[in-house]
Amino acid sequence: MMNNLLSIIVMVVLVGTFLLAPTPPPTPEVTSRAPADSVAAAPEIDGSAAQAAIEASGYTEVSGLIKATDGTWRAKAYIGTAEVQLIVDARGRVLPD
Repeated sequence: MMNNLLSIIVMVVLVGTFLLAPTPPPTPEVTSRAPADSVAAAPEIDGSAAQAAIEASGYTEVSGLIKATDGTWRAKAYIGTAEVQLIVDARGRVLPD
């Protein structure tokens, strides 16, 4: 009889704990972005702007500046005594190639 009473008490405590446990907060709604065709694209930069961006980033002796089909510019330049290959994206960011 004592075993049955103890078992019932344990079950009531476990069920009560489950029922009274805090619920997780609701997940926030994700808002969608505007369709891609309604977002204005950044204008492409020209060769002189690409070279200026490279030089402003600390590179010297920029050569071989060529526009790629994806709108980026590729060039060779020097940082100190090391020759490096660079990419200038449509926003004017200078990145190593």
